[in-house]
Amino acid sequence: MQDKSQKRELLLWIIRWQDFLSKCFRSKILASISMFYIPIMAVGLILEEKYDYKILSYGVVVSLIWIAIAPFLIQNALDYVYDYFNTHKGLFRRQEDWEAFLGAEARRFQSSKYLFFGLPWATVTSGVVVFSEFNSAPLLIQVWAGVSFFIVFLVSSIGFYAVYILLKMMGRILPESISFNPYHPDKFGGISEFGRFSVKISLYYSTGALAFPLAFEIINKMSSGTNFLHVTVYLLVGFFLFVMFVSFLVPIFQIKNFVDPIKEKLILDARFELDKMVNEFKTSQDSNIKQGLDILMHYYFNYSKLLELKDYPWDFRVLIEYSFSFVIPLAVAILQIFFK
Repeated sequence: MQDKSQKRELLLWIIRWQDFLSKCFRSKILASISMFYIPIMAVGLILEEKYDYKILSYGVVVSLIWIAIAPFLIQNALDYVYDYFNTHKGLFRRQEDWEAFLGAEARRFQSSKYLFFGLPWATVTSGVVVFSEFNSAPLLIQVWAGVSFFIVFLVSSIGFYAVYILLKMMGRILPESISFNPYHPDKFGGISEFGRFSVKISLYYSTGALAFPLAFEIINKMSSGTNFLHVTVYLLVGFFLFVMFVSFLVPIFQIKNFVDPIKEKLILDARFELDKMVNEFKTSQDSNIKQGLDILMHYYFNYSKLLELKDYPWDFRVLIEYSFSFVIPLAVAILQIFFK
């Protein structure tokens, strides 16, 4: 039976537009490309031809690829939240905990709070692009660049905010609502699947590497051939990779911090019970076979199983999936060297 909380609430404007266009085109990817990318590129090509002025440099073209996929990524992230927690609602202690959590997180994900950062961010960054890339361009081209990159960076602020919400999600869910089963076959209390959630966050974040070529072009023009360019490039790439590691590791350590005290208590209690049973057996004056069997069963089926609990919610498959987060940054880096 479907309950109200399982129905997707579409509150954010870009998700509503993406959902509407997806129904019209019967394709989420085509809808995403059509929303901003096709109009921006079409007008850019017309202006480039009319004024015989180079608009679509390598950096501009690659960075605009992101706005082609951004509406799809944002819609997909919301769908992922719903699908993930619908699939794993059995991990919650109570049905009402699951309903309250999913509803609250979906609304938080689509909050307009991104505008507090997004409006100044989009204004400043689009101004930098116009000043550095199109300073000598005709007025209409400057207007095109200002409007286009204002849209790009405003939408990017939605992406930043969404990644932030996904990172905070584990911290909000774990302490109160999750049922921990120490004997689950995954050897992590039944919540190892949460490790895959952090992989998804890294994958979303990695698409931001598409802005690197434009950033490098701007730095190159503003640095006038000084060492400033090399230092800034290294700092930019280093910071991006650092945040990519953080986006994966923060949820992992949130889950680990939740599990560690539970695991420690269970092991200590089981050890205490085992020592108690052994001492009673030693002091017993009767050779009680059943008592000995009880000790063996407690050791093999309780205490030893608890010792097998993993420290981190990942396995080889999770790490392989995480490695895919580096595909886009590596591809951009290789192309940057090729087109340099």
